[in-house]
Amino acid sequence: MHEFSVASGIVESVLVESKKHGAEKVTKIVLEIGQLSMISVDQLVFALEILIEGTAAQGAKVECRILPLKIECQKKHVSEIMPEKKDVYSLTRRLKCPVCGEVAKPLGGRECMIKEITAE
Repeated sequence: MHEFSVASGIVESVLVESKKHGAEKVTKIVLEIGQLSMISVDQLVFALEILIEGTAAQGAKVECRILPLKIECQKKHVSEIMPEKKDVYSLTRRLKCPVCGEVAKPLGGRECMIKEITAE
């Protein structure tokens, strides 16, 4: 379960940044997660809730935004899609451009970023 190591890095970064800006309490953490990141959002939030206990971020609201998958076809059309399928990796082998129907490839999708930290 690599979500704990990802969560550990997130907590460390959040605490460093909030301290750098003189904040005493972190109230909200917003994350952006790519669909190909192989991260279980539920497990990540669970790990974050455990790791922030006893820190300046204890009790902070954690919001995870799933990013659309950006794709590009052979004709250079770039589109964003939100696949419904749970197994996104098998889907990437048969991606089709919504504009022209040509085979497409993912452009990114492995992101896991801290988008926003709210602190006081």
